[in-house]
Amino acid sequence: MDRQLGLLIDLQDIDLQIQRIEKRDAEIPLQIKELQKESESQKHAYETEIQSAEGIEKERRKKERELEVKESSVAKLKDQLLSVKTNREYQALLHEIENVKNNISQFEEEILLLIEEGETAAKNVKERVLEMEKSKKRFMEQKQEKEQELERLHQHKRNLDSRKESIRKEVSDEILKRYDKVRENRNGLAVVAAKDGSCQGCSMNLMPQLFQEVKQNLKIYSCPHCQRIMYYPDEKEPDYEEKATGHEEKESEIII
Repeated sequence: MDRQLGLLIDLQDIDLQIQRIEKRDAEIPLQIKELQKESESQKHAYETEIQSAEGIEKERRKKERELEVKESSVAKLKDQLLSVKTNREYQALLHEIENVKNNISQFEEEILLLIEEGETAAKNVKERVLEMEKSKKRFMEQKQEKEQELERLHQHKRNLDSRKESIRKEVSDEILKRYDKVRENRNGLAVVAAKDGSCQGCSMNLMPQLFQEVKQNLKIYSCPHCQRIMYYPDEKEPDYEEKATGHEEKESEIII
């Protein structure tokens, strides 16, 4: 295989890896934010339950204070019975006392309901506390995993950047310029395989003579349709190391 072509294949592979890493690098912070939202939603649900429980407790205490007022009112009305002078006033007071007692019974029933609701609310709060703690723990674990993945990706990218720089130094300026231009115009894919008589980048058929020449991997050929650089993959991985021949390597020929 032409050495420059082999270098381009390696360079393309590294660039694609870097491209995938950069995509994943952008995704992970967004995933962490989504995980944080989920954890915060559990916290919000807990705070809602707390507010509900506090509201029930507040309403119960209010009813109990009102009940005390009603009970005190009954006691005062009963005291007034001792000082009335007419049967009409006596009957009026008894009627009023009866109304207040009925009112007291209603308050007592409402207070009992509020006590039950308070117990249910307290139970819900405890359950929410557990869910919130689990969610927080889960978030911290997943966040740590994501951050560790980010660190691995960054380290891998540093290694790839180093290899990329080394390879680019070995590729001729003219070929490198063409590679960069095609890669920019073709979504990062500048080097593709040619199989079954067609370019695997655009799926267009190649002229038989061109395909046969591409199969030899002895020169750099470009697809006449998409301009991507083509190679034929059906062979063992080439050794791109230069052999000590004592002669200067010739510049690779670019054929469009």
